[in-house]
Amino acid sequence: MSKMHPTIRQIPLSVLLIISISLLFQVNCQSQNHDQEQTILLKLKNQWKNPSSIKSWDPSTLPHCNWTGIICDINGFVTGIELVNMNITEKIPPFVCDLKNLTEINLSNNYIPGEFPTSLYNCSKLETLDLSLNYLVGRIPNDIDRISGLRLLNLGGNNFSGDIPASIGRFRFLHTLQLFQNQFKGSFPPEIGNLSNLEVLHLPYNDFLPSRIPLEFGKLKKLVELWMTDSNLIGEIPETIATLSNLELLNLATNNLSGKIPRNLFLLKNLTYVNLSDNKLSGEIPSDIESLYLDGIDLSINMLTGTIPESVGKWKYLRTFDMYANRLTGEIPASIGRIPSLTGIRLFMNNLTGVLPPELGLYSKLEYLDVPENQLSGNLPENLCAGGVLTGISVYSNNLSGELPRSFQNCTSLTAIMLEKNKFSGEIPAGFWSFTNLSTVIINDNLFSGELPDKFTSNLERLEMNNNRFSGSIPSQISNSKNLTVFNASNNLFSGKIPVELTALSSLQSLSLDGNQLSVIAGATFLVSILLILFAIRDFRKRKHEQDIATWKLTSFQRLDFTESNILSNLTENNLIGSGGSGKVYRVPINRSENSVAVKKIWSKGKLDQKLEKEFQAEVQILGTIKHYNIVKLLCCISSKNSKLLVYEYMENGSLDQWLHEKNRGLSNLNQQRFLDWPKRLQIAIGIAQGLSYMHHNCSPPIIHRDVKSSNILLDSDFKARIADFGLAKMLSKQGEPNSASVIAGSFGYIAPEYGHTTKVNEKIDVYSFGVVLLELVTGREANKGDEHTSLAEWLWRRFQEVTSVDVLMDEEVKEESYLEEMRMVFRLGLICTGTLPSSRPTMKEALQILLRHGPLQQEYKEKMNKAFTITEYDAAPLLVSGSSKLSTSKGSRRNRRISDVDDNDDNNVDNFASNV
Repeated sequence: MSKMHPTIRQIPLSVLLIISISLLFQVNCQSQNHDQEQTILLKLKNQWKNPSSIKSWDPSTLPHCNWTGIICDINGFVTGIELVNMNITEKIPPFVCDLKNLTEINLSNNYIPGEFPTSLYNCSKLETLDLSLNYLVGRIPNDIDRISGLRLLNLGGNNFSGDIPASIGRFRFLHTLQLFQNQFKGSFPPEIGNLSNLEVLHLPYNDFLPSRIPLEFGKLKKLVELWMTDSNLIGEIPETIATLSNLELLNLATNNLSGKIPRNLFLLKNLTYVNLSDNKLSGEIPSDIESLYLDGIDLSINMLTGTIPESVGKWKYLRTFDMYANRLTGEIPASIGRIPSLTGIRLFMNNLTGVLPPELGLYSKLEYLDVPENQLSGNLPENLCAGGVLTGISVYSNNLSGELPRSFQNCTSLTAIMLEKNKFSGEIPAGFWSFTNLSTVIINDNLFSGELPDKFTSNLERLEMNNNRFSGSIPSQISNSKNLTVFNASNNLFSGKIPVELTALSSLQSLSLDGNQLSVIAGATFLVSILLILFAIRDFRKRKHEQDIATWKLTSFQRLDFTESNILSNLTENNLIGSGGSGKVYRVPINRSENSVAVKKIWSKGKLDQKLEKEFQAEVQILGTIKHYNIVKLLCCISSKNSKLLVYEYMENGSLDQWLHEKNRGLSNLNQQRFLDWPKRLQIAIGIAQGLSYMHHNCSPPIIHRDVKSSNILLDSDFKARIADFGLAKMLSKQGEPNSASVIAGSFGYIAPEYGHTTKVNEKIDVYSFGVVLLELVTGREANKGDEHTSLAEWLWRRFQEVTSVDVLMDEEVKEESYLEEMRMVFRLGLICTGTLPSSRPTMKEALQILLRHGPLQQEYKEKMNKAFTITEYDAAPLLVSGSSKLSTSKGSRRNRRISDVDDNDDNNVDNFASNV
């Protein structure tokens, strides 16, 4: 029998008992704490209205550490909530800080509304807070540093306004600060320079007051990334920036910086990316280079002079080399051709001379060469396409000469080649014309010769070869290029007959064959003559349009993956999806992807006067910064002296009126579903109310839409409502004050009665139009289809007084017993919103509150609310007749608030309205 260990034998039995009880108690406490955490998470799910993205949060699925987005430590305690892009639409409740071990909250890319949640001050262990890409508003609190342990703070992509508080500089441990793309109108504090541990500072895309880069930023010795694109920076780049030895990324593009590039900038050995483009920098490019790991540099659109230093060849990891639109002179250093990682060069619009580096393409997989509008001479490098991935060559308007390299006959990756206005000669390499990807060939004004082949690529879209020495016949096989839109072969030595097959090119917009020795067969003479006349007319219009392209200005409100030329080139009849009184709407594909944008081209009879132009730009600037899920995102504005283009995100399910009204259903390529069921209609009503409430109550100054109607309500892939078409929108001077409208805006059936006899309007005109849309949703009838002389709202009010039950007025397509109470509520709310007197209508906050209390997630309130939601002729009559000043003041029962930004007075008003619905 084994002996007991002597040390254990010496421990008194009472002590062992105490130890055992303590261990048991500790295990039990842990179990209780885990249960508490699970309860908190389930409460959080319920507070967020049970989004489907976190359906795994279920008490039957244990442990909770396996739930979506939950991070636990080795003891099973929750330390992190990471729910990125999870469709969360509610605020962060204070009880989230009851998770006592919480160190990370990442709720990026959701739809969280409201102001910064100061209740997070109670999360005592919080180190990471990422609330980027949400709908937060207001100012960043002055005492935000009370979350003293933060190491990462990301509030980018929200609607924060005002100044960035100086208290930001008091975070002792902060290593990452990201405040990009908000609505800051003030400044950024120099106290940021006190963040001694800061490694990442991102402040781009903010409309700060004109500000210099603070000298204090030079104290950020651990800084790795400084990103301040489009931040209204002025003055010189401080030399102290060049002392930040850990700096890897420096992006100060699109500002008003002047002076020289810091002379020691490229001595920073850790630099990997530098972008100083689109500023007013002058002087020469520093030649002292020790930043050997640089992989991208962009110094474009400045006023830089001098030569490109030969020492740039030290950048062996460089992929992109952009220095276009400067005043650079001298030769392109031969060392650039020996950089093994180089994929692209853009040096156009300079005064560069000499030859192209002969080794370009030999040591790297070059993808594009873009050097037009210089004074370059010599031949194209022989090995330009040796890497097999070259897609674009643009060298027009130089003094280049000689034949094209024979290696071009194997350059099957090419999509575009632009060699015009040089002195190239000889024949085009065999096989070139049949490259599968080739879409653009512009080689006019050279000395090319030879004949065209019998085989052409089917993807060719643009062929301009005029003013050369091509000979032989024009092959009929060119008709295989079904997408050809421009064909200019004028002023060559072509002979023979014009192929009648050209008439089969349905996309052809411009054809020019003059200045040759061509003839046509008798049967086709008249047809081709007419075709040439039509093309001449098209070509004239196109040339006139191209002359105006230089005057187009793009104002961006988001990060874009397209340019104005992508948009302008696709405004064709094939892409037209709608036309109205104010303009045409196009669906434009972007960057050969499946993504599209919607482009509204606004009618214009001439140049806008200066006052209207300023008003338009001011309104577009404000609308471009609106970030709300239920408002269509304005991506950019493209304008010229005579035209305005508004580019929006594209909504694939079209507009609400296309789904509601029978006559419009055949006009759209919508899904197979033939009508909107009632749950979707109620969801749409709530979405419209949320968007309008945001515009009226959360924007400063408030915005009134002035043209709310079902055709301006677009539907995304989930049938969520997005308010669109702000062409008639107005900003109110101050909240509650009326605003003058110089012309009557809106559409018949939706226009509020007061609009006919006053130019003083307020947000109640939107409430009226919203009420009409509610009536459309519940009845399925069009807004202008009441009876012979009245609108829908007037007709329904009269019918409401005549019928014994409003059910007979409901849309039969969606009328079901289980939905009738909700439909009656929406109908009655529609009547109240269309009251004759503005003062009789609810605010959009109040209308939204009523809808939220009766939405699909509010089943628990239905029984309580049924009694309050009755209306009599006596109660309702004042709402729609002259002489009424306000609603009945009888109050319904007190209820829980459904949106936290409605204060107590708002809640009282809601109850007043609810009791009259």
